[in-house]
Amino acid sequence: MCRVQTPPHAVRKGRRPRLRRVMAGPGSPPPPPLRRAGTGRAGPFRRGSNKGKMAAAAAVALTALGVTLGVTLGLAAAARCFLRPVPLPSRPRLPFRARLVAHRGGSGEKIENTMEAFENAVTHGADLLELDCRRTLDGVVVVSHDGNLLRQSGRPLDLRRLRYQDLPPYKSPLEVTFYPGHFSSGADRRIPRLDEVFRRFPHVPISIEIKDDDDDLINEVAALVRRHDRAAITLWASFHERILRKCRRAHPAMPYGFSLRRGLLLLLLHYSGLLPFVPLGEAALLSSLPAIINRTYFPVPKGWAGALLSKVLQAVTMRPALLRHLRDRGIQVVLWVLNEERDFAGAFAAGASGAMTDYPQRLGGYLRAAPPPPPPPPPPRPHGAAPPAPRPPLTRGIDPAPPPPPGADNSS
Repeated sequence: MCRVQTPPHAVRKGRRPRLRRVMAGPGSPPPPPLRRAGTGRAGPFRRGSNKGKMAAAAAVALTALGVTLGVTLGLAAAARCFLRPVPLPSRPRLPFRARLVAHRGGSGEKIENTMEAFENAVTHGADLLELDCRRTLDGVVVVSHDGNLLRQSGRPLDLRRLRYQDLPPYKSPLEVTFYPGHFSSGADRRIPRLDEVFRRFPHVPISIEIKDDDDDLINEVAALVRRHDRAAITLWASFHERILRKCRRAHPAMPYGFSLRRGLLLLLLHYSGLLPFVPLGEAALLSSLPAIINRTYFPVPKGWAGALLSKVLQAVTMRPALLRHLRDRGIQVVLWVLNEERDFAGAFAAGASGAMTDYPQRLGGYLRAAPPPPPPPPPPRPHGAAPPAPRPPLTRGIDPAPPPPPGADNSS
């Protein structure tokens, strides 16, 4: 005896098929396999199956990608025929060359984002200090990477809900974020105010990353830059395009870097051939070196996924033609966060203008021993054009330390 399914034509709509019993003799052929009525032929890509849906989605995605590539290539061909490339500038967009950039002031040698770290970085020849800004409950702009102070201080406190005088000190030793297993320590554990940093280093270029989408924070940073008259050597930075737009409105004279969205658009323009025809307002590209992924930087869990991501991004983003084009347009390319000599060598070999590191003394020693090639000469001026006026030289130095502000004793 075996079970045989009722034929599809004998099943009423909306009802499940019934099974009937039939007698099978010793020499009878095996019955057909059971399946529901109305499901079509059996197979991995039958209609309504998960694999069938995935195949349909993949077909739609490939079609959309093909249409996008076709339109982009068509626009590139039209641009080459009817448009003129953007003229190259006669000078870099920043009045300094950022070869040695101290990440959070050099968080591998001193505790990150402290006055001691900034002084150490400038002593070892840092061309640019990179720091992060947030705003306390009483409106003080402070230099701090994290909003939740658990990693920095060991206490799960929200910086935005604390007054400046109540901020806890950094813990010591403190692990280096982009160099797991390595720690830094120092005598200075106090979270400084941005105004202190400006007064202490009036002639040192600084990149300020705005960590919160806070209009009051952005406007206060812009006001401090105006008060200290340092717009030309202070760089706006953020991963978010929305924040950078607010920064540019708050202080249009300050240079700014690429957001993540603009960086992806930059790659699309490069591969489509449209980049020479599109104006770029950014003065610097601060980007990660893909080679450090899966070693010291872990945007995905360590393993095969990180290794694959590293190789793909290295092949896609580190294009010599792209970096050369950015240099020709006066845009400096700084790759982060590099803490080993092989990464220093890889960044400059790829054509980067500079490297961002947690160890300014180590990178300074590398640059002195094996300096990168000088930047390319500016393009020739048109016949009869007057030469550009020379920029006044920047005087490097540290002003005497100002007295600590009232209520700033959070070092214990």
